[in-house]
Amino acid sequence: MNWQTPVYGTFHPGSKAALDALGKSSDGVLFADLPFNEDILSEEGLKMYKDYTDKFGPALSGEHFVTLTYAAFNALNQAILSKENVKDYLYKTKFGGIFGEYAFDKNGDLVSDDITYVLKLIKDGKVVR
Repeated sequence: MNWQTPVYGTFHPGSKAALDALGKSSDGVLFADLPFNEDILSEEGLKMYKDYTDKFGPALSGEHFVTLTYAAFNALNQAILSKENVKDYLYKTKFGGIFGEYAFDKNGDLVSDDITYVLKLIKDGKVVR
């Protein structure tokens, strides 16, 4: 029948580990992911990520896991240093830094105009826009 069924995913198809393992056999996979770092990071964030990859190599997971973790630890550090109740501080404070402004809603979910999901495609063994 030679039936060509689309393949969909989230996050992992675009990771270095998956692309290295699957190569061009993953071509055509469409997946939901966060934007490319270069599309949402400030100059400071881009420099931080470049310094990270220069020292440790490319992230084996999605590149945004490195930068989002950095931002999350920064927010948590601010909350701890405030000497307020950490949860209350996180829920009422707007943060900035390597991304645009972001906050957390009453459920602890991220609220940001810059950090939203996008669709990405794998072509020739690489993630394309």
